[in-house]
Amino acid sequence: MEAHPAIGDFYRQEFDLDDAEDFAEVVGLSDAVTVPYGTFTNCLNTRETTPLEPDLFEHKLYFAGVGNVLATDETTGVRTELIQVKTGQ
Repeated sequence: MEAHPAIGDFYRQEFDLDDAEDFAEVVGLSDAVTVPYGTFTNCLNTRETTPLEPDLFEHKLYFAGVGNVLATDETTGVRTELIQVKTGQ
């Protein structure tokens, strides 16, 4: 993830040849979403893909200080939502 994202930025997220070659594009900087854990505004929205599976795309919404709060598979519509946050003691 970039320190100072801008809409349209395209960057490599992960690289391990033939195993993990993920890329992300910034598509939103202030998106809002409601998940079981709560409502989040000003989320970073990325669209992720990999040349290893070029037909698969996933949107992820990230909220600073919390992490990923929602991931949505573009093909199936399956949502992975934040339901709980546990912190260390």
